[in-house]
Amino acid sequence: MTHIYFVRHAEPEFEWADFDFHEEGGESLSMVQQRNIEALLELISTYKGKNILLGTQTSVLYTTPNCQ
Repeated sequence: MTHIYFVRHAEPEFEWADFDFHEEGGESLSMVQQRNIEALLELISTYKGKNILLGTQTSVLYTTPNCQ
C-alpha cells in the first residue's frame, strides 16, 4: 500500500469562492487541482508500495481532495 504524507506549513487566509476564476494568463484553483491530482497519480504509480512525503503550498492541500 502506498502512503502519502503532507506537511502543512500555513493555513489559508481566505476561502476561495470561485475555483474557476483566474487572472488573464493565470491559473484557476480548479486548474491547480487538476494538475496536482495528475502529479499525485503519477507519484503513486511511480512509487507504488513506497512511502511518499510531500512539502507544498497550502493551495495544493486545500484544492486536492482527501489530502488529510
